[in-house]
Amino acid sequence: MREHHGLLFGILSAISCSLMYVFVKLAEDIPVPTVVFFRFFIGLVLLLPWLMRPPVQFNFQNLPLHLVRDLSGLFAMGCYYYAIRRISLVNLSTLVSTFPLFIPLILLVWRKLVIPKQRIVALLIGFVGVLVILHPTAQMNDIADLVALLGSFLAALAAVSIRKLSHIESTHSILLNYFVLATVVALVPMVVFWQPVEEPLQWIYLGGVGVFGTLYQYFMTKSYTHAPISKAGMMSYFIVVFSGLFGWLLWNEVPPYRDALGVLLIIAGGCLALFDKGISTKLGKS
Repeated sequence: MREHHGLLFGILSAISCSLMYVFVKLAEDIPVPTVVFFRFFIGLVLLLPWLMRPPVQFNFQNLPLHLVRDLSGLFAMGCYYYAIRRISLVNLSTLVSTFPLFIPLILLVWRKLVIPKQRIVALLIGFVGVLVILHPTAQMNDIADLVALLGSFLAALAAVSIRKLSHIESTHSILLNYFVLATVVALVPMVVFWQPVEEPLQWIYLGGVGVFGTLYQYFMTKSYTHAPISKAGMMSYFIVVFSGLFGWLLWNEVPPYRDALGVLLIIAGGCLALFDKGISTKLGKS
């Protein structure tokens, strides 16, 4: 039942993430640093009463791992918010969903694991899908696609860190550390690039980013806490489905057939990578 809860939390996190992206896209007139700051500040305000019961005891021995998780998650979010204003929701969510492909590479460096042939095949299939979507021979949307890919790498690093932290820290501790550090760090660029938010509708957009971003973070953390990363990570592909639906309903975004092929290749590669028993077993013990 614990694992089933993790998968349910994963689906809820995908819905929340898609709605967060919708509000980020709606808030396109607000500087990205401001959106990032309010995403974490609102989350901190909403979660603080719950996170402080029971009182969280911080273990400084785990500080390096918290920093890896917190900073990678923060900068991944910044990458996504930058890219979402320049590419469609479905393309962004597809590139976001490449993060399972980076997990074996991270484990190779971090845990000194040897990548077997099955995993190499999965990586090749997934990254061929990325190339199909990016079609490098065509003129790319500035560097938005590459920035989104960088965000996926950082998200994979955060996911591995969350799974490792979940064995030594509570969900309360993981979330509290993340929101406090992210809010403090995000404050600096917001002040530097500050522009007044004058329209009431823009404040509603910022509120939507904060509320659904908080729900996404909570459900995602619970998902990786209750289910193995090999299964919880699969839930990220629902972000493609929900984001594609919202993009079609709100902005009439219909991806071309080439992009649909890229999506299928990325999902196929991600499935092979995440269902690799070597990855699942190693992460389950970490």
